[in-house]
Amino acid sequence: MPDRVTNKVSIGQKAAYRPSVISCFEGKISDLHNWWEQWKLFMFATKVTVVSKTNETLSKRVFEMLNPISRKKYPAVTEYEEMCSLPLQLICLAAFDASLVYIMSLVAPDEWHRIKMSLVAALHKNKFSKIFEILESPMYICCDAIFLQEVAAAMVHHLQEHPSIQSGFHILSPESLDGKRDQNSIILLSKSRFYVDGSSPVTSWEGEITSQVSALLSDKAAVADGDLFVVRCVMKPTASQQSESSSHRQSSYRRFILGSFHGDTDGMVTIPVIDAIHKYLRLSELDELEVPGPIFVHRPLLIVGMDANTYKIHDEGKRQGVIEFARHLAGLNLATCWGAVDPNVYTTYNARTCLQPQLNKAVRMTERAYSPLTDRNPKDHILFQTSSCTSDQVGREVQRTGFSAKTVSRDNTGTGTFLPRTPFPTLNFPSDHAIVCAELQLEHHESF
Repeated sequence: MPDRVTNKVSIGQKAAYRPSVISCFEGKISDLHNWWEQWKLFMFATKVTVVSKTNETLSKRVFEMLNPISRKKYPAVTEYEEMCSLPLQLICLAAFDASLVYIMSLVAPDEWHRIKMSLVAALHKNKFSKIFEILESPMYICCDAIFLQEVAAAMVHHLQEHPSIQSGFHILSPESLDGKRDQNSIILLSKSRFYVDGSSPVTSWEGEITSQVSALLSDKAAVADGDLFVVRCVMKPTASQQSESSSHRQSSYRRFILGSFHGDTDGMVTIPVIDAIHKYLRLSELDELEVPGPIFVHRPLLIVGMDANTYKIHDEGKRQGVIEFARHLAGLNLATCWGAVDPNVYTTYNARTCLQPQLNKAVRMTERAYSPLTDRNPKDHILFQTSSCTSDQVGREVQRTGFSAKTVSRDNTGTGTFLPRTPFPTLNFPSDHAIVCAELQLEHHESF
């Protein structure tokens, strides 16, 4: 807990890091005495900017950001332990940081700082540029839709200023970005394929609908700020469709509901969110749209890109299994791009080392492939509706067009390939989730 609060702090518009082996602190730590002087200066003299619950901007010293360990949250804590929890957190944090400095100075005195700086450069300082390099590569710049999760507000700003990305994509983000957790779900849509700015003839079917979908959740507080983002948009007719429409004197427009979602750690909110999006989809089919001229408007289509946090093994009420997730989707006439899911087709593969504060979760390098503490799970999906035949409220047969997955692939290199034995992130791939890429085929229509 104290590491999480003090690892990175804000000083005005800049970030500062606790002098530690496990933070992005770039200063040289030559020995324990040198570290201790820098650590005390950071914790007790450095002033940081924080925003209170009443939206007041306050100035605090770093140690004042620590919170007592509450008996309400941790019932096993005694009243005396709660009272002593602040100084105890400081002592434990100092002992932890000092131990790591001592170990590094002992096992790799001349190398550990250089190795750390290479990791900081690849996974922190140059993370945005590496992501942009992947997005503008031939593999992904031609995509029609890209769904991203846990995106920092600063990255959204950089995307909007990136020449090739902003020229090729509509960069769609929540109207109010979450700046506190700074983890936002966003969508990039091809400008050549979609209307999103009110320029389509079906202008009433455009814009963000996150709040409307959230209103359909039974527990609205279950979804963290920034995790869910849902929009409506209209696909532009292709050249062949325009030619065909011209001969029939009727233009054809397809409406879409697109979502980007980041699930909670155990995936327990994922199904309720999908249920809410699906309910909105069905309710929208009853809408009467006023559109000008000879225009035919199809029933809306649904696609959701998500980090569902689904797991290889299901634990009822505690952790969402991927097989049970796919079974629920089938009942809604939805499917994941993985089809008949194989729990062993994982999209995460990472394990904690001992250089982090939760040592009970550390995994030895020789045990990383099979340790139960290794996160090697099928978490990431592209969901879509499938073709179906159902009855409406008065018993009439309704044919619904849907998608099938023509191809699907994983990528943990940024080059379109997947290395199954390689944990990630790596120095060349900055994400702890693999890229999932799918070509969806609208049945009896062109691919998407």
